[in-house]
Amino acid sequence: MRPGRPAVRWAALRHPDVALAAQLVMPPGRLGYTPDLLTPKPPLGPPDAVFDEQLAAAEATSADEVAVQAHERFPAGRMPVCIRLSFRRHQGRRAGPQR
Repeated sequence: MRPGRPAVRWAALRHPDVALAAQLVMPPGRLGYTPDLLTPKPPLGPPDAVFDEQLAAAEATSADEVAVQAHERFPAGRMPVCIRLSFRRHQGRRAGPQR
């Protein structure tokens, strides 16, 4: 089955991290902001290294910057529940164990 087929997309979206990132992408045909962390500028260099470098750049985005970009993507408090819950879980890990 070729990438781009519905079954392949469905299988990928079952992974929680992929499903979460997919929530940040604007649906086809809609205008709006897609977070910069999902579209890092391609670096100069050999083509076989570009994807790895872009992935590393996205992965290196700070949690605070992810939050800023997610809020830009979902103005007026319309952020999906799964993204809000992910932020809460991450903030809990940053704060450390509660005493």
